[in-house]
Amino acid sequence: MKILLVSFHFPPQAPLGARRPSKLAKHLLTAGWDVRVLCAAESQPLAGPHDLEIDPWRVFRTDWTDWRLLPDRALARVFGASGPSSAAASGHGAPPPARRSLRKRARAFARRSYELAFCLPDGKRGWRPAALKAGESIFRGWRPDVIYVSAPPHSSISLARDLARLAGDVPWGLEFRDRWAGDSYADHPAWRRALDRRMERRLMEEASLIGVVSPLWAQELGRLYDPEKVVLSMNGFDPEDQPLDSGRPDLQPGGLYLLYAGAIYPGRRDMAPVLEALARLTPEEQSAIRLDLYGDPRLQAAAEEAAARGLGIRVEAHPSISHAEIVARQYAADVNLLLGWNDPREGGTIPGKLFELIAARRPTLATGWAEGAAGRLVRERGLGLVSTDPGEIAGWLRGLLLRKRAEGASPILPAAIREGLSRGEQFAPLENRLRRIVESRATASSPQAAVSPARLAAE
Repeated sequence: MKILLVSFHFPPQAPLGARRPSKLAKHLLTAGWDVRVLCAAESQPLAGPHDLEIDPWRVFRTDWTDWRLLPDRALARVFGASGPSSAAASGHGAPPPARRSLRKRARAFARRSYELAFCLPDGKRGWRPAALKAGESIFRGWRPDVIYVSAPPHSSISLARDLARLAGDVPWGLEFRDRWAGDSYADHPAWRRALDRRMERRLMEEASLIGVVSPLWAQELGRLYDPEKVVLSMNGFDPEDQPLDSGRPDLQPGGLYLLYAGAIYPGRRDMAPVLEALARLTPEEQSAIRLDLYGDPRLQAAAEEAAARGLGIRVEAHPSISHAEIVARQYAADVNLLLGWNDPREGGTIPGKLFELIAARRPTLATGWAEGAAGRLVRERGLGLVSTDPGEIAGWLRGLLLRKRAEGASPILPAAIREGLSRGEQFAPLENRLRRIVESRATASSPQAAVSPARLAAE
């Protein structure tokens, strides 16, 4: 069976979310599929290095045009020269600075209006021409039995549908690594949200399969669309990357080493509850704590805030490092941080990183909506604490510090917390559904399938 996997982001240079399509490609190859991958080249400025885990000849990379940057020349003529906004550069949708000149506010309004009206559903729609051309080239010598697209960007969903038509009307499916019309981080006006919902609905009606990475999203999309199409396949961890145990050096003897690696969204997913909790510890307790931050440049502001508060902890913000290095630190950390947004709209989100933290078997401090899918998973697996209450967090950290000093090391959690959460176990339902789709199409199109039982009996 042959499958074309469409994923705008794909290693080696790709954000953390792109590890899922890469791991899926690896899993499908192991399961006997003939896999090809169509992706964009140099997809994200803030990308991190990840290993390419399949043969390079299976991966087709194309150029693309970022539609968010198209008006820059016109904006420069009207408002003066200026680089792309941080939101446009990073894709994180970061809010603008609190104080800006009238000219800068006007420029931001013009850019925002352009993106809402023309970047539908996102600025990466500029990948479409090159991707379709690449698809035509691929299909001259190889045709898939099914096409599967991993989103975001959500503009790649309609691209996958059109590639399926080019390939001879083969079935196609999609997966939501992040929601589209229901995205809790998209601050769109009502007219744009309605338009996104209409585009999403049309494509969901045409798709043969709708993959989701969260049980709450599975319930939501099952209510909105055909529930028979919806397949839950959470992210999971790869045992090859994260064995049952690994080296665990003590990076803060006599104290606690706290680690956070990832993005922040000021006012939503940020360090505020953690810093407030650390401020409630005694000066002696603070001096025993080290906090390392990796990845998002905006984490530097959190380090500066800790200094401004006069906290006695050691806080350092670092640029991105390789995934293997981050995993090694997750195993060694006394506490891994998982930041979330304390809002019901965040309820369905399960960061892929959570499965890595479960695999590392170290205590985890999760902020965000306690009753959401991620919070439930942390509690059900006994991974650590889910809270945004600074007092509760401070008490939990104090207890861990006392325990480490009494026992000489932080706890390693039971191996049972990893059960059922490997990539292979989570991909199995998705791979089975893809296989059934292909087999059903092959059966329906076979010559024997077109002959009625009555005719067969007569013969």
